[in-house]
Amino acid sequence: MSKQPFVHSVLVLLLLCAIGLLAAPSQPDARAAEPAPAALPELALDVGFSPRVELEGTVNALVVQPDNATVVAGSFQLVNGVLRESLARLAADGSLDTTFQLTAPLIMDNPSFYALALLPDGKLLVGGQLTMRGEDGQFRSNLVRLHPDGRLDEAFFAGNYQAGGLDGVVHAIMVQPDGKIIIGGAFSTIHEQSRPGIARLHPDGSVDLSFAPGEGVDGEVLSLAQQSDGRIIVGGSFRTFNGQSAAYLVRLNADGSRDPSFAPQLNGAVNTVVVDSTGDILFGGDFTSVNDEPRNKLAHLDTDGTLKDLSTGLFYAVQSIALLADGSIAVGGWYSSIIFDGRPIYHDARVARFAADGSLMAILSFDGRPTHVLALAQRPDGHVVVGGNFRNLQKIQDEPVIYRHSLGLLDADFTFVAGFEPQVTQPGHVATLVPLAAGSVLVGGNFSLVNGTPRVAAAILTPAGALDATFVPPFRRTGNQVSGALHLDDGSYLLGGDFSDNYTDQDLRWQNIIRVDQQGSILPFPQITVTQPKLKRDAEGRILVAGFDRLYRLLGDGSLDPTFTLNHVEGFVVETPGWRGSINSVVELANGQLIAAGNFERFAGHERSTLVRLHADGRLDHSFVPPSFLPIQGGAHPEVYAVALQGEQVLVGGRFAVGEAEERRVGLIRLDAEGRLDPNFAHASIIVHAISPFADGSFMVGSTSQIIEGSSIYNYIFHMLPDGTRNPAFNSSITRPTRYNSGVYALAPLSAEQVLIGGHFTAIEGARHVGLGRYGPPDQTVTTIEPITDAVLELEAEGVRYDFAAGTFGETVTFQHRARPMATLPSLGTLIGSGQGFELRAINRATGAPAQPQPGQSFTMTITLPPDAVSAAQAYGLWRWDEAAAQWTQQGIRNSLSADGRQLIAVIEHLSLFAVLRAPDEPGQPEQPEYQIYLPLVVR
Repeated sequence: MSKQPFVHSVLVLLLLCAIGLLAAPSQPDARAAEPAPAALPELALDVGFSPRVELEGTVNALVVQPDNATVVAGSFQLVNGVLRESLARLAADGSLDTTFQLTAPLIMDNPSFYALALLPDGKLLVGGQLTMRGEDGQFRSNLVRLHPDGRLDEAFFAGNYQAGGLDGVVHAIMVQPDGKIIIGGAFSTIHEQSRPGIARLHPDGSVDLSFAPGEGVDGEVLSLAQQSDGRIIVGGSFRTFNGQSAAYLVRLNADGSRDPSFAPQLNGAVNTVVVDSTGDILFGGDFTSVNDEPRNKLAHLDTDGTLKDLSTGLFYAVQSIALLADGSIAVGGWYSSIIFDGRPIYHDARVARFAADGSLMAILSFDGRPTHVLALAQRPDGHVVVGGNFRNLQKIQDEPVIYRHSLGLLDADFTFVAGFEPQVTQPGHVATLVPLAAGSVLVGGNFSLVNGTPRVAAAILTPAGALDATFVPPFRRTGNQVSGALHLDDGSYLLGGDFSDNYTDQDLRWQNIIRVDQQGSILPFPQITVTQPKLKRDAEGRILVAGFDRLYRLLGDGSLDPTFTLNHVEGFVVETPGWRGSINSVVELANGQLIAAGNFERFAGHERSTLVRLHADGRLDHSFVPPSFLPIQGGAHPEVYAVALQGEQVLVGGRFAVGEAEERRVGLIRLDAEGRLDPNFAHASIIVHAISPFADGSFMVGSTSQIIEGSSIYNYIFHMLPDGTRNPAFNSSITRPTRYNSGVYALAPLSAEQVLIGGHFTAIEGARHVGLGRYGPPDQTVTTIEPITDAVLELEAEGVRYDFAAGTFGETVTFQHRARPMATLPSLGTLIGSGQGFELRAINRATGAPAQPQPGQSFTMTITLPPDAVSAAQAYGLWRWDEAAAQWTQQGIRNSLSADGRQLIAVIEHLSLFAVLRAPDEPGQPEQPEYQIYLPLVVR
């Protein structure tokens, strides 16, 4: 397996090192080492198992090009299932333009982009929160210029914040007619020049010193626009400009000085501002009055600043405005249908179209909270591109739901264009995994799409990773989250979580556990109130419900077990000063006792911290005395997330420290049966969220930390030996994290040697795996093939060699060779094979989809024949299974033999199912041994 560290910012690395969450190799000590078991499970990533569990991403900025293509920028990691770093270009029909990709030698973390500007030569200026390094070794922060294909343009340099460069987020970019660039944001310096919130740059990124805004703004600049006379309109969340009062909206002269003739008075921030062809100014934001006149989130000033008659009560916040070619105005933002005590109850995206006189022409409202419309742009063909963070329009009774995943296209009637349905997404969060029969799995968490199909919070996947379309959970809003799940004996499922649906026909707000049938329809179940519940069944089939404040035990019908004392505790079972107590993990011991762990300082009225043992009836077992759990830096309280049994010992993982100085252990410990710390267990120093033991005593760990060994970095998923040291043979890693909360949060054993992982990530070992991955026996050989280089895969033990010329594949693929028994071949009929069998696949590393050689390309397969087959080598050839005709054929295959007759050479133009076969012997000829080689049929 490759050891591919993901890129992390230097500051994050230093911080993690400082708090002890990057684990260096354990230091040798005098303790007796545990002998390793004779046989550890060999685990390899199943590259063919690549389902996608996603949430809608966020589109912050749009620019359209003359050919109706649209560049999309924001905070996302995938577009149409393909990995992208928060920036992508879409063709006019919404398909991803694969010729455009953000590319630089080093891109730190996951950038978030807030501003775009298209230059006359096709290059792009991109602003936001980002750090990149060029081939020149220079780091660039928060503002870069890109070539038309997305490559970093190193001729533009706006500085690195660590060296006096641009030291804050860029929210707005405006290119002036002379090519100079005005930027606004949350920065204070650029190229060591003081420029609080606003600056003007030369086309190469250097500071234009002739533009002198003085002390600048005391907040953030969020939007910029320019009038025809060169004066600049600046909107944002500031209160002053150059030390003088200038609430939220100011006009500057061409030299950066304030225009004192323009002084509107607003009572809230300006998020967006535009200037129309007459020089009038339209702006939207969070305000309710302008110049002491009511103006609800949207206002219009003429050129000299006089307030005009435009207002709307349709938005709680306006976040985007676009002036359309016919003179009408498109406005985007969010609204709440109910305001309670001055505060919005809902937070639903909305986009509206107004005539020039302010009359409403059309309006579209989305469902879900919180959602926004953040960007609008009109294409040359007149259609309007809408971007933000949203999922579907409000449902109309008896009408199908209209989905648009953070990006849509409106026609002249302001209705969504059918067929333009790109999916701009980020990885979802998998919180729980429940293995089902025959290798299927129930997945729960925080997500809204599975393999591109709408599914909220819960889904069932087949063993191949396909979505089980027969199971449709009842959730509608993306605010629903499943934190625990169970499969009951009658075939129904329990789903526990925090649910936000409050529709007339389905109100789940007061339910934390629902029961659904095998199709996902709701079944009767008693109301149980526990925030973020985790669910587990004990040996007698009773249901343990753990979460914030409480621990319940239910009977099979969902009623409270009257014999469990914690069901009768008045008030909270667990408490933490200044915070809500929680129970995150419960395990049952062989004698029926329970170990419960989480974040608490009091348990059922007793002073007990973090981890306790309970008698079978729920009473506290005072004889069990674990060590003192301490918080680690950055955490107010110690917290245990995972507990598992290793024989009679107890593995404990979380965010905590135990012990002091050299004996200090962070995040992973082992206790004996009485709660005493095991001194022979290694110092791992990681934050642990999930533990899954194997029968040999080793165990998998899901984490949000790294382990550093020499120059290698291992991320988030570890196979640990029984003594707690990392198994050096397991080198798999999460190689493409998200900006926040990356990690592995759930583990589920599918068999004695196969485990499923779930969490918040987008790639494993460099290949796309979004939220889910599967490990099993390494019965395969894999190699990476780049489109621009030749590649060779030689398997001496099997006598097989593959030769790929540059350009065989049009994208980077993982080529997979897997041994298979010949009994899996379709019937050979009268043909005769020769014994071996294996399967080949090519997987696009960016999309996870099967790949084929490009049209007109081929690769060569050389097979060394066994000695007993050489005598009949002339009779053997490579045959292909024709799926449509259900027969073997040699059509499209070029076969030849080596000069010595010992090797069969086949030139193959596409992947399919193959076998080395020969015709039956003529009468009187000796029978030849069977020898079979085959490849799976892959439909492009």
